[in-house]
Amino acid sequence: MNKTQYVYIYRYPKHKDNVLKIGTSTSNDRVGGVNKTFLADKPVLYKLYQFDIEEATFLGKYSRSRTIDDFFKSILKPYLYKGDGGSEFYRNPWRKAEKLVEQYAGFLGGVEVSTSEARIETDSRGITRVKTIYEGLTLPQTFYFETPRAKSVYGEMRLIDGRFRVTKAKFRATSPSVSAIKPEDIEELRKQFDAKGMAEFSSPSRAAAFLYGQNVQGPKYWRTKEGKTLADVIGMPI
Repeated sequence: MNKTQYVYIYRYPKHKDNVLKIGTSTSNDRVGGVNKTFLADKPVLYKLYQFDIEEATFLGKYSRSRTIDDFFKSILKPYLYKGDGGSEFYRNPWRKAEKLVEQYAGFLGGVEVSTSEARIETDSRGITRVKTIYEGLTLPQTFYFETPRAKSVYGEMRLIDGRFRVTKAKFRATSPSVSAIKPEDIEELRKQFDAKGMAEFSSPSRAAAFLYGQNVQGPKYWRTKEGKTLADVIGMPI
């Protein structure tokens, strides 16, 4: 099973150089020092990308870097901020650094997680972790995917221990512009689904893209039999 990992971007809005903190994290990893740096400025989680990827496969195909973290540090090196604050901080023009992260996260099949889906936890030792609100969550309802834009698309899904398990599906043709899952991976997953009758995903938007063939806002379009959205059920604003 692929490992769920994150690429996160924090902004420090009041910092004189408009710095970003950009790093990688696994669901069991920590985002060290986020709340301890630039004490005069409160960090704001600006962007979060979630992706499922085998690190060895990624490094073998795309990079000579030893780790995914090394890879992102190498592409962002020209924007490194050398002032106070330590590593993983990047300076103006920060939007170029942001665009690079967006580009490569999408290239790897990363899906952008909304800030309402993200959760930041700091324990008694001051260790901060980035998680999603789905991590470890199980819900009793079955959710159904239906959209008026494509009535032939259909799916049934359960959320079990943080994984979105699709057990019934009618697919739509895959768009080449989809980024939540790479188009070629969608086709392979659909073949596996036809053989096994089940597919699992780390986010509702990935599960929706698997059916719909395009990027789609999963929390809004997965609904219970009574018509409640996934966002409604878990109390998430959309």
